[in-house]
Parts: sequence; C-alpha cells; structure tokens
Amino acid sequence: MSGGGGKGGGKTTTTETTVPAWIRDPAARNLRRAEQVQQLEYMPYHGGQVAAFNENQTQAMQNNANAASAFGLLAPTDVMGSMPTPTTYANGMKGYGSIGLYDQALAELTASNPDNMAAYNSLFGNEVAPINFGSQGGGGRGGGNPDTTIKDKEYSPQVKRMAEIWDTQDKERDRGTGRDSGVTQAANFWKHASGELNPANKGKTTMGKGKNYAMSYNPFTGKGGF
Repeated sequence: MSGGGGKGGGKTTTTETTVPAWIRDPAARNLRRAEQVQQLEYMPYHGGQVAAFNENQTQAMQNNANAASAFGLLAPTDVMGSMPTPTTYANGMKGYGSIGLYDQALAELTASNPDNMAAYNSLFGNEVAPINFGSQGGGGRGGGNPDTTIKDKEYSPQVKRMAEIWDTQDKERDRGTGRDSGVTQAANFWKHASGELNPANKGKTTMGKGKNYAMSYNPFTGKGGF
C-alpha cells in the first residue's frame, strides 16, 4: 500500500496488492520442492570406476613373470596377488569402486565425533510442511478482495515484512520525487523559473499550485520552458 500527496495537503491515493494464483501456487510448489530436495542427504556413487584386468591380460602378465623366473630373475608367482578382488557387475564386467573407502572413512568419522555426525544427520530426512501463502485470489495492483491483500493475517511474517518495505519505499519515492513534492518543485523553480536562468519568465512561478514544471527550457537559446 502506498500514498502520496502534494504540498500543503493533497489527496492520498491508496493501492492494495494481491498475488495472483498463477504466481502464488507455482511459487509455493517451487519453495516446497526446494526444501524437500534440501532434506536429501549426500548420495555417493556405488558403481564401478576403474576396470579390472580381464583373464587374457592377467595370463599375459603371468607368462612374462614366469619367463623371467625361469632365467633366475625375481618375479612374482602371482601377478594379481597384491590386487584386491574386483567386483563383478550384472553384465559380467569386473571393476573397482571407491564406495568401500567412503564407507570406511564415514564410519571412522562417526566413531571419532558421534555428536557432530548426529547433528549433521538430523538435518536430513525431515518432513516438509506445505507452503501456505494464505488464501487469496484475483487481481493485480489496485484490485482484489481486501480480505486477501498483503495485510491478510494468514501471510507469513516474511511476506508482511516485504510488504512493509515496499510501502516505505513507495512513500519515500513519492515524497522525494513526486510531481507535487517539495524537492521536485524547488528543483524545477531553480532550473526553470528563476530570473537568473529564465529571464523571459522574470522569476514568476506557479509553485505550490500543484503543477509540474517543464524541464525543457534552455537558458542559452531562450527556447522551451513552461
């Protein structure tokens, strides 16, 4: 809601703002969706990340090791002896993943600082209540049912606070830059009505009568003005 008046007391214009349903409802769904997503804990990847050697590769490496050993060189008797057992996936491929390392690190962190992990885990998996902007309908600026305006008690404190900020900004703008504001009239008088800048007007002004002064006068050409 905003109001504005002229110097010496003028009429006050009051406007009320409602949020149309086509904006309010999608906004409520989007906000609730965002809060629901926020409740999802980090989901690490459980699949394979590095392919394992196949049988042909393993046998080729073992043959090389056996040949080296036959000539008296030091060679492993099992070239895959130091490798972990790969995971066999549904399509028959074999590979390695890091989920085991992740689970181990998470377990160690939980054991070392259980209170911190409990606080962290409590941030997730919570029920998200529906977003309620209050029941209102219709119109844009200057319309709608007075019972469903920004002042409606069903609105959240955040929405009401934003309405107050808008209201204050509107009033400050109207008071400082409106057609009938003292700031605008004084500025226009100085630029366009004073005898120094506008000799043709001889310092005459209608200041205070609610008129807005033209700002097109050029004191160098003597053209333009009221």
